[in-house]
Amino acid sequence: GHIVVLCEDGSLPQPLRAAACEALGAREAGNAAVLRALGRHASFLEDTTAPPVGALGTAAVRMNERGAVPLLVSHLADPDTSLADIQQLAAALASLADRGAVEPLRAYLWLYHADGDEAPLAGALGGVARALIALDGPPGREAVQEVIDAPFTSASARAAMTEALQAPRAAAGEQPALAD
Repeated sequence: GHIVVLCEDGSLPQPLRAAACEALGAREAGNAAVLRALGRHASFLEDTTAPPVGALGTAAVRMNERGAVPLLVSHLADPDTSLADIQQLAAALASLADRGAVEPLRAYLWLYHADGDEAPLAGALGGVARALIALDGPPGREAVQEVIDAPFTSASARAAMTEALQAPRAAAGEQPALAD
């Protein structure tokens, strides 16, 4: 619990905070504290902030805590989850291999694919695309391609998702498809 507090404390010097988040992600015990932290969302009325979802997702994977999946999915749909955490969150969902995350991952791609050309958003979309492909195989690849081909998909999002789409092929030694 103390590591969670240190990881999310924005007033700490960045190196200390980064070390706390890294230590949190390396935890192999403390499932209850991870689940409790993931159960919290940012709320003005309750005076709470979003937890460090990325590090908590990484810890859940190390603990093989499958009970974290619905909590991680709830943070995927939460606009207060930072874009910096989305890639780790998506990777955690892929590693926990729960197919219940497929539709929320698809929904995330469609919800944010046209929201702008900023690098953090493109990185988040690329991470979500990788997770969707890992969890859903060929149907996930098709879904990512549909989002890439959508008319209002931003250029940086298109590039990040194309890279995610081609990564498994490159790892398997296949030639990536050429873009039109």
